[in-house]
Amino acid sequence: DQESLHVYERVVELNGSDAASVYNLAVLLEAAGRREEAMSRYDAVLALQPDDRQASYRKGLLLAAAGNAETAIPYIERFVAANGSSLEARCALATTYVAAGRYADALELYEALTADAPTNAAAWFELARLRLTVAEDAEAGLAALRSAVDAGFNDRVQAHELLEAEGLAAADEVREILKQAGLFDGADASEL
Repeated sequence: DQESLHVYERVVELNGSDAASVYNLAVLLEAAGRREEAMSRYDAVLALQPDDRQASYRKGLLLAAAGNAETAIPYIERFVAANGSSLEARCALATTYVAAGRYADALELYEALTADAPTNAAAWFELARLRLTVAEDAEAGLAALRSAVDAGFNDRVQAHELLEAEGLAAADEVREILKQAGLFDGADASEL
C-alpha cells in the first residue's frame, strides 16, 4: 500500500529511533518488492533492538530468498527458539537448512514437525524426499510418502520432481504410490 509506505517513510524520517515504525516500514517495503531497502530497515531495527525476533525472522527470510541460506539460518533460528509453536517458521527453517545443505538438521526438524502436526502434508512430503534422496532410507522414505499422500499431498510438480531426483531410493515403489494417489500418470515432468 503506497499511501501507508509514504506515511511510514515520513514517520521514520522524523523519528528514526522508533523501532516499531522502522519495522512497519520494512514490512511495507518488503511487500512492495523493495527487498534491499527492507533488509536495511530490518538491520536498523536490529541495531535499535538486537533481540527483536520478528525483525530477525523477516531478515532471515529475505536472506534465504536471496540465496544466502547459511547466513539466514541464525536469524530464523532465533525466532524459532522463541516461537517453537510456529509451524510456518519451523517449516521455513527446515527449508533453509535444506538450501544450506544441512540435511541432518532438516531431517530432524521435519521429523519433529510431522510429529507435532501429523496432517501437514507438505512436511511429510519433504521428510519423504530427504529420506528417499539424501538419506537413501527407502523404508522410512516410503512410509513418509504414504503419510504425505494420506494427509492430502497433491502437488503434481513436486511429485514429478521427486521421481526425477538423482539417487532416488525405491523409485518403482515411489512411482506406484504417486500413481495410486493420482499424482503420476506415466508422463514425464516436462509434459506437465
